[in-house]
Amino acid sequence: MKDKIQNLRNKVSKYFENFDELNNRRTKWNTETKEFIHSKLTEINDCFPKLVWFVGKNEHIKNLESVYWEMGNEMAGFAIKNKFIIRKPGYLNYAQLANGKIIVMIAYPTIEENIRNEIEPKIIGDYLPDEINEKLIIKHAEAFIDEINDWTMNLDK
Repeated sequence: MKDKIQNLRNKVSKYFENFDELNNRRTKWNTETKEFIHSKLTEINDCFPKLVWFVGKNEHIKNLESVYWEMGNEMAGFAIKNKFIIRKPGYLNYAQLANGKIIVMIAYPTIEENIRNEIEPKIIGDYLPDEINEKLIIKHAEAFIDEINDWTMNLDK
């Protein structure tokens, strides 16, 4: 019987290796990566005091947390009979997935009253916690600003 289930033993062994790797990713996110991203996004945000944006964390679900750089709510420039229309913020989001990887995405602003169709979030990529560094965060911040600028100037899309 031992010889007949060797393939199964190998698969079970791989399962435990995968589980250990998942736990390592989650530990790295919780002990280093989450705070590193928050710190770097805060540094970036602080470089632009005219932006009334903020950096935050969503930590409601353990091992599915996120760190984000969010635009503030702003007037959209439209009004319906003295009711000002609000543009809800877009954001750059770093979120831990169930597999311990970090997905990076851009969520676009939305305008109340369906003045403009919503755009699906854009996924930039997914990364292992060890792959997140300052250069990558700056690259993502630049991509976020590019997307928001494009969104702002192409409201007819």
